Amino acid sequence: MKKKMILSLLLMFAAAGSFTACKKDKNKDSDPCARLEFVAKTTADYTKPCGLAISKSGMVAVSTYNGFSGYGLYGPTSVWKSYSDFLAKAQPLIEFSSRGAEAAAFDNDENLYIAETEGTAGIRTYRKVIQGGAVTYQYNSLIQGNGISGGFVNPRGIAFDDNGRMYIANDGRGNLVRVTNPMGAATVQIIASDLGSIKGMAISGKTMYLTSYVDGSVMRCTLKSNGDFSEITGVYKTNHPVDVALTNGALAIATPEDGKVTLIDPDKLPAGNNAYTGCTKELQVGTNVFGMAFTPDGKGLLASHLNGNQVKYFTN
Repeated sequence: MKKKMILSLLLMFAAAGSFTACKKDKNKDSDPCARLEFVAKTTADYTKPCGLAISKSGMVAVSTYNGFSGYGLYGPTSVWKSYSDFLAKAQPLIEFSSRGAEAAAFDNDENLYIAETEGTAGIRTYRKVIQGGAVTYQYNSLIQGNGISGGFVNPRGIAFDDNGRMYIANDGRGNLVRVTNPMGAATVQIIASDLGSIKGMAISGKTMYLTSYVDGSVMRCTLKSNGDFSEITGVYKTNHPVDVALTNGALAIATPEDGKVTLIDPDKLPAGNNAYTGCTKELQVGTNVFGMAFTPDGKGLLASHLNGNQVKYFTN
């Protein structure tokens, strides 16, 4: 009897071990495709949202695009102290007027940059300021005209590298522009040309992702240590991509004509004309989905649905 009891106990422990191992196999860390499994959570109302940015502390900026009603029209850009406040429909910290604003970005110090594509054709810059213990934003008076301009035609995507250098996708000229010291005596330099109608941009380390709207491609590119453009190392083909956002293990691509956001594995972008064979997840948003941004923890994704007058929030 005692031997039978011992044998039964051993079998129970073995079964428990097998069960634990199965549970572990289904953990998100062991399933690369699970990183892409975002689902719709909630929405926040906003009139004609387009550019969207989230800072390293979770501040949110959303710009309005009124261009479908006429060229070069102004609309508000609003800033909230957190994406939780934004989703809860709290009052923004500050609101200011932007012209044809199609993209927004925070730098590493949480200064704010707005790409004004129509009429202005430049990057409006706002310095983060603490007044009476509260955060606000002011025009950057260190730059003449409060912005970065010169040679831009429909500037759109904005991103920053680890050294604080700013990169701009100059859509109308098909070139990539680097700006050193963008909040000071900004030095503007073209570092790559003939890239097509590049619109969206994201950077991680020395890797850059660019969307080319007319070519229907998302390009993975490398940067040199000094910030120069190196080469294109991978291409993902899709239908007229506009914006792109990046978090650990997930690259989000907005295709406004399809009305969806597609999540893919950024490390699996194929070289040359090879087909993409990695994981894929599609999120249905609605036509004219434009700006996107991941939350700092990478577990949330905000997407601007211009036609729907709302920003959608997805969680992993």
